[in-house]
Amino acid sequence: MSSAVPTTRERVVDAAVRLTAQIGWSQVTMARLAQEVGVSRQTVYNEVGTKPGLAEAMILRELDRFLGVVNEAFDAHPDDLVGAIRASAQRVLEHATGNDLLHAVVSATHGADTELLPLLTTAVPSPLVCIVVMTGIAMYLGLDVPTVGDKGDLPDSLPVFLLPDIPLNLETLKIILPYSLALAVVGLLESMMTATIVDDLTDTDSDKNRECKGQGVANIFSGFLGGMAGCAMIGQSVINVKSGGRKRLSTLFAGCFLLVLVVFLGEWVSQIPMAALVAVMIMVSIGTFSWESITNMAKHPASSTVVMLASSAAATFNTADSVMAARVASRSLCARRSSRATAAIR
Repeated sequence: MSSAVPTTRERVVDAAVRLTAQIGWSQVTMARLAQEVGVSRQTVYNEVGTKPGLAEAMILRELDRFLGVVNEAFDAHPDDLVGAIRASAQRVLEHATGNDLLHAVVSATHGADTELLPLLTTAVPSPLVCIVVMTGIAMYLGLDVPTVGDKGDLPDSLPVFLLPDIPLNLETLKIILPYSLALAVVGLLESMMTATIVDDLTDTDSDKNRECKGQGVANIFSGFLGGMAGCAMIGQSVINVKSGGRKRLSTLFAGCFLLVLVVFLGEWVSQIPMAALVAVMIMVSIGTFSWESITNMAKHPASSTVVMLASSAAATFNTADSVMAARVASRSLCARRSSRATAAIR
């Protein structure tokens, strides 16, 4: 049975991929593309429109091929979800290894060809590109670098509901209470800071009271599933927002995707270099840090500067200590100002 004859549009897109890999995207013109395919330049315009339209067609065609590889993996494992996910990841990596367009976009061999990269990174967030590329380089070169797997074993099963097997008495409460109070204070403060940052990024006004209640309820139920108490994370929230997430569904998908990665793809996740995660968090820190606070230190009261420096220094060791340091410094300076005001009145 003979294969289907490619359409003119498919021939144009194929030629564009070849030229991009050979001479670079910046050198691809409609006239050169028409000569490569053997059609008129007007025909090329009729098939793909402008050059940005051609770039989008190339990216979407390659995306369809990657999705086709995933579908084949799931078809080959109809009754084994874990096996299908692992096979999908393996086939995607193998397909990416021999993908000329992906190599041309990521490596920019023919100069600073950065026009195609935004089209790829709008569909795939830049932090994910960083992690995948650095992991691939480390695995390919066999670099001996610290990885996620070196920090401990990842879970390989879904959580189950269990009741704590502890004595319910005053002694237990004395052990738990100090830690629970510290976690509650730090968690609520970080969640409020995260909500404020996200509100600024999205130009919205969130309900902080509902956020605190939801966090408390979630932490109670997570304990029955073997989970640890948690709170909103500034880094992940900023990445989520800058990647296009705006609604509650984005956080649900983030949690579900993380669950799939850890439980079903733990073998691959364990090979991620810690340097890749550090690089992502450094960029998040640079993007969220208020650089004006440094230049405005001379304009602000000395007490505000002291509180900021004390909390920043303590944060390098422990977040709870940072909160306590800020509170102690703030209260001490407040008491000093009050005593001075009282003395002046007398």
